[in-house]
Amino acid sequence: ALSGLGRYQEALQLAHEEMRKVSAYHLAAHLYDLHRVTAGVYERMNEWNHAISDYQQAIRYAKQLSYWRGISESDGRLAEAYLHQGMLKQALAAIDEAIDANKKIPDEMYFVPRNLAIKAEILARLGKVEESNDLYEKSADLLDALLSRVPTPMIERQLLNDLSVVYAGYFASLTTQGKLAEAFGVIERARGRIEAQALSHHPVILPHASSPAELRLTSLNVRLLDTSSPSARGKLLNAIYTTEQQLGGDDGDIDTPPVPVTLSRLEQDLHPSELFVEYVLAEPHSYALAVTRTGAHCYTLPPKSQLTKEAARYRAELMARKTDLPLAQQLFNSLLGVIPEYRTKTDVIVVPDGELNLLPFNTLVDGGQYILTSHTVSIVPSGTVLDLLRHRGSSAMRTDRSFLGVAAWISKAPSVTLLATIRRAVSGLNRHEFVALPESRYEVETVATDLPQPRTILLGGNATETDFKRLPLDQYKVIHLALHGYADPEFPDRSALVFAPENPPIDDGLLQVREIRQLHLHASLVTLSACDTGVGPVGEEGVADIVNAFIEAGAQSVVSTLWAIDDQATAQLMIHFYQQLGRGTSKADALRQAQIEMMKSGEPPYYWAGFELDGEPSNGLFGRTAEYLSHRSSR
Repeated sequence: ALSGLGRYQEALQLAHEEMRKVSAYHLAAHLYDLHRVTAGVYERMNEWNHAISDYQQAIRYAKQLSYWRGISESDGRLAEAYLHQGMLKQALAAIDEAIDANKKIPDEMYFVPRNLAIKAEILARLGKVEESNDLYEKSADLLDALLSRVPTPMIERQLLNDLSVVYAGYFASLTTQGKLAEAFGVIERARGRIEAQALSHHPVILPHASSPAELRLTSLNVRLLDTSSPSARGKLLNAIYTTEQQLGGDDGDIDTPPVPVTLSRLEQDLHPSELFVEYVLAEPHSYALAVTRTGAHCYTLPPKSQLTKEAARYRAELMARKTDLPLAQQLFNSLLGVIPEYRTKTDVIVVPDGELNLLPFNTLVDGGQYILTSHTVSIVPSGTVLDLLRHRGSSAMRTDRSFLGVAAWISKAPSVTLLATIRRAVSGLNRHEFVALPESRYEVETVATDLPQPRTILLGGNATETDFKRLPLDQYKVIHLALHGYADPEFPDRSALVFAPENPPIDDGLLQVREIRQLHLHASLVTLSACDTGVGPVGEEGVADIVNAFIEAGAQSVVSTLWAIDDQATAQLMIHFYQQLGRGTSKADALRQAQIEMMKSGEPPYYWAGFELDGEPSNGLFGRTAEYLSHRSSR
């Protein structure tokens, strides 16, 4: 924990004190663990010789214990440390020992893909390119096999994140060889994998009686909402976790890995005005694969550690209602300025990686101006997902109803002095946090007037989870949810939109990620006018959040938020957004125009920059799309 806070000397002092105590009792298992952890601290400090020494000690104790898992894990880390020092012969010996150790525990295969990828990198540096490619491919195939057997999407994301080095390393190696099409195919095997699976195999979930586990989970969630006692909440959370495991993840064929889109097909998918950029964060270099209708190029970026640090610092500045134009310019130079195609295109589609998933790209600065003044920026989980969204065709979008708007928290409006401080976020699932959102009713009723009939609006006590689920959700073209949002960074499947309470409670009022995935939608647009809906744990496979769950459920595009949003400013931005949509503007440009309107009013980026569009960006809701694209491509 001290190491994670950057307090390295304190961490080392504590570890060395424990080593002295434990050594007197010859506790090899404890000494193994202490040396392994200490080596990790030295890694963070970039003191690789010390890290190597501690990993060697950890391996010595693991061998005394015949602790094969420890040997496999620590030898893999030792090999990486040797790589940092350019000690290739020693790195190869260490990784071979790690792979041999794993053969002793054939039921524990989770270290094998990573260790094979490390060996592949060593071989590439030794000039043995073909052997390296074979090992990378074997590693990726083994990871695919492991992923096909995971019980839930959450565990699938965790495994992808833990073993991201496999795909990132293989991508970097192929890029160095000039094999861009193959490199693109490799990274697409990981990116947006869960969303692509859902879009390829999304089943129709017919109305059914809740299972015992689902009924118990509803009851536990209701009790959690009504409980303030820390000890009682702890017990309930434990019970919720146990019950969630009973729900399982058996979705039939949904675990079949999707076939990644080819680079040539993606080029054909893109409009003349569009630039598709897929980021891969890695050490010692990161990469941006830039794709247009006429070709693809890969550009080298600063290392992952630098980009992650700068992106996190800039996001923190924005959330503190500050501006930092020099840092915004620096990030632009690193992420987009190195891509010549950016200057000739007007619509940028980004596949982020790691912490870039939480970066509002539209606030990057080019020559003193936010890039949203000249470009639209939208987000997509992967090129494969974009391809699936664009080729589902109009036959899949059989929407008969124009608009569904939901605003649950409309009563007991606070005083005017408090109005500007209201945010559509809750830090925990506790009813006392669910304050009124007085602007949400005005927002929903106003934006509805910009869209054609027929329309459905659920307000206040009628905006319950049960009322929402009973509607023919697959028939609505636009679904607008002005609610409280809750993001759970530890258990992303518990992230939820909060509906009005029910009495008696048929549902718990929490539309959680696991439930959203089971919805069957054909919406062209889902707007999540709530806080933190684009926030979740980030990794190689993207963000585990509410947005991606709606895409998995069948939404073409989702507007979401990257932080806690202001109630009054949100209503204002949404009204501008839907006015543009009603005029036939594309979804991405409608959001951009609404953000520019707020920017012109003098509001800092905090109030408008946190909104982003995920999914298919170019279509309008009601015609004029072809005219719009022609205009954009001629700019």
